[in-house]
Amino acid sequence: MSINWEKIEKKPTKGIKIQGARLLELRDQVEKRDGKILELNAKIESSSRELQNKIAEKDAELEKLNREIESYNTQLNELLGELTSKDAEIEDLKEQIPKKPVYAKADTVVKGAGCPKCGWTTLEEYKIVDGKKQLIRKHCPNTFCLWTSAETPTVKIAMTKEAPDEEVQPARIFKVVKGELEETPVLESAFVAILADPEQNTVWIWKGKFSDRFEYSEATRHAATAKANLMKKANARIIRVDEGEEPENFPIKGQAMGEEPENFPKINE
Repeated sequence: MSINWEKIEKKPTKGIKIQGARLLELRDQVEKRDGKILELNAKIESSSRELQNKIAEKDAELEKLNREIESYNTQLNELLGELTSKDAEIEDLKEQIPKKPVYAKADTVVKGAGCPKCGWTTLEEYKIVDGKKQLIRKHCPNTFCLWTSAETPTVKIAMTKEAPDEEVQPARIFKVVKGELEETPVLESAFVAILADPEQNTVWIWKGKFSDRFEYSEATRHAATAKANLMKKANARIIRVDEGEEPENFPIKGQAMGEEPENFPKINE
């Protein structure tokens, strides 16, 4: 049943259950509220569009930052590769440097002929081997001359000696937390980890399945620091690996996330 507003407006004092004047007042209130609702809906729609535009702008900025991070990571990987290559070249050059002989300590020293360079009396050093004198070297004691005979000595020892075998240290695990390294006995999927592996002369960057990409970027910087501070050899390699794609020579074997590996030493022991 519809309301006959024209009839009510002509005779507003008549009505059975409610007076027409009251009904007209209620209609005006409803119309005002409808107007406010329309106004609020317009504001909400406008604010929603502005918010969506801001979200789109932030998404674009975030995507740009992600592309920059990927680009920096690529550049860092290239630089690390070059650094590793240079370190290997340095080690090769070190091996090519000729080793100077260190002569055995003389058992007896006798005066020799005059120095061919300055005329001072030279000294001849001998070592007694099986009761016989064996020449070590001939040289001039004049500090301004320091002539040494080019004659090959009959007794000499090499400068380098075989070093005793060193105990190989197990791998150490550090997770990246808010840009800093924190030592831990386990690998966790929520973090990026740095593994210092002296046995294989390798620093591993391990990326957990649910880790933060910004921490992954920080890990590259920390890997270079770990290489300098935790590895004894300058030509240590830096290898990146994702969780679930670990190679056979990965130092942590058969470890479930959150469980402590058997071959990891206790911290502070």
